[in-house]
Amino acid sequence: MPVRPPILRFNRETVVLVLCLAVAATLLALPLDSRIAVASWLDEVFVKPWTEQTGGAKNTGDQDRKYVTMEERILDLEQQLAVANRMATDAPRLSGPAFEAALFGDLVPCRVVMRVRQRYVTMLKIESLEDAAWAQWQPVISRRGYLGRIRDVVNAREAWVELMTAPDFALGVQVRRSNLLGILMPRSGRFLVEYVGPDEDVQVGDEIVTSGIVEAEYWNRLEPDMPAVTPPHIPVGVVSELPEPAMGQIFKTIVVKPYAQFTHNEFVYVVTPLPPAGAAAR
Repeated sequence: MPVRPPILRFNRETVVLVLCLAVAATLLALPLDSRIAVASWLDEVFVKPWTEQTGGAKNTGDQDRKYVTMEERILDLEQQLAVANRMATDAPRLSGPAFEAALFGDLVPCRVVMRVRQRYVTMLKIESLEDAAWAQWQPVISRRGYLGRIRDVVNAREAWVELMTAPDFALGVQVRRSNLLGILMPRSGRFLVEYVGPDEDVQVGDEIVTSGIVEAEYWNRLEPDMPAVTPPHIPVGVVSELPEPAMGQIFKTIVVKPYAQFTHNEFVYVVTPLPPAGAAAR
């Protein structure tokens, strides 16, 4: 059986190899000067366009990567700007109440993160922006006035606050004008100053502030181990009503409208004790 000659198959790589060999043989056959001129021409016609094309592709890839990096940087800057705008918006609310807070302690700004809703809103969970040196029973105020006290410390940044609306809440107060002392308690949706004699000097519109005195006596009877930590002169509210006492009533009925509101609080402030004199120097 006759043997068929092999069929030569030329692919692209083979053709390029043959052309390169032919060009190389041609160049070797030429004189030196002609060889240099032809090599320069081949470089201009074939090599340089190829180099520019591949270099352009590389540059395009670099530009794409730079574009992606720039987009990520712009997104990061937009997020930083959003945070800065929020901080600027929150700054007036975090600046503390308008009254002279320095008279009774340092203020730790806190955000309200949770509420316990019952018949009355009695508990708030708060979170400070940084570690706070707070403890149980420290007073908590809003920008308007007294709000409640720390009931339980969760950690250095979280705590539960008992509001004035808690059924068993009691706060030592006094009338700013006359320094008359009493105990403020929630009663059937109202706030009453109790244990004030019927002939004492109290008027509608009188401002009520914390006393830091009666509270100590009252709580020491109920809980001897509980220290009195509420400083005096924190604004609480104003006297709104003075109903006529009933026959045989021992104490005057004093209705107080609190400055603080208890259903919508985004930011509150914990009053922490001022450091002792000279502590900073030590």
